[in-house]
Amino acid sequence: MGGADRAQDVPRQQQHARHTHRSTADWTQLAVKPDTGCADTVESLVARLQSSGSMDQLRSLLEVCCKVFEHEAATRQDFLDRGGVALLARVASVGIPVGTRVLLMRTVRYVCRGDVGETQRLARDQGAIALVCSTLAMSLDHGELEAEAWFALQNALNALFDREDKTAISCLPILASRFPALRLTIPPWAGTWCGAIRNVCELDKCRVSATAVSAVVEAGFLPVLLSVANRALDTSCIGQALCAVWNVSAEMPDATFEGGATEVVRSLLPMHVCHEGITQACCAILLNMFCSVSAALAIKSKFSDVRRLVEHAAAVSPKAGADKARQLLRKYDEI
Repeated sequence: MGGADRAQDVPRQQQHARHTHRSTADWTQLAVKPDTGCADTVESLVARLQSSGSMDQLRSLLEVCCKVFEHEAATRQDFLDRGGVALLARVASVGIPVGTRVLLMRTVRYVCRGDVGETQRLARDQGAIALVCSTLAMSLDHGELEAEAWFALQNALNALFDREDKTAISCLPILASRFPALRLTIPPWAGTWCGAIRNVCELDKCRVSATAVSAVVEAGFLPVLLSVANRALDTSCIGQALCAVWNVSAEMPDATFEGGATEVVRSLLPMHVCHEGITQACCAILLNMFCSVSAALAIKSKFSDVRRLVEHAAAVSPKAGADKARQLLRKYDEI
């Protein structure tokens, strides 16, 4: 499944206007296989990367890196402590074949994997986002490379930590460059593209950045996200698109309503009412829009079926979906 490699987290309750601050649904459910069967230490991997000669040697070495870093968090941290991403950036700068670059992007993807924390900060400081964006800026006609690059970018964008951090916003032109492909069809990397925007908006496990959300809306991403959510067939892709809209709605409920989110939610909710994450995201978007009195009144007057759909979700959806639906019903009756 696509999506950032992040364990599900539960946001702390915040004591101000927004009821739902950021998306918390997990779309990964990846199996963990801690035994890589590899005798290489991180120290030896770094040393070999520094002295790697032929492209065949580099390719074999990156295959080992992927195997080691995919499942072992401690090795990722050790690699970063030794300047690993900066080293990968130097390797990439000399020009490498597409197949080898796929492995390099996969290595970055795995190095940046996991819960929000020091790993992503170190990776960003060493140029992980710039490295991935330089790959995405290439003329890509290789589907596997594009997919791995989006996964790497999505993971590297986990939590910005600081409202003044503009690193994520700087990725928006690269994200926007893929608008044509998304408008024509739903490519295999669409869910990861949506997940990257989801992460651009997030400061940490329970807050979104007003600056980033505003930039995302001004860049025209909201209608594309809603279109992907409405047209995608894969539930993971739908979920990532909805989570990105969820984050936008936390700071800009009126813009979310005016962008047509209510219509998309009304379409998706009955079709996916038994899917916990999609129901949770749909109800969270509505709940955030209900934090704007004008949007709430417009929804109640124009879409009389919303309450019935949410009541049904509260009755039949799995836990997180039903909980969010019940929270929305309480807010619905307050307006």
